[in-house]
Amino acid sequence: MNVCDASRQFHSDSENVDALTLQLEKDGYAIQRYLSAIGDGYYESRVLDAKGNCIEITV
Repeated sequence: MNVCDASRQFHSDSENVDALTLQLEKDGYAIQRYLSAIGDGYYESRVLDAKGNCIEITV
């Protein structure tokens, strides 16, 4: 499954973050920070790409 397509199968924004993060983890990407609500009202996770760059998935 293409990870971009995975997020389109869900309805709420937080479900999109959850689904994409879990799909990336299943595909072998390292998760730096699991799903969480952060102090400024956003919901996010952090994933490391193959070069170690941090990618934030945020709503």
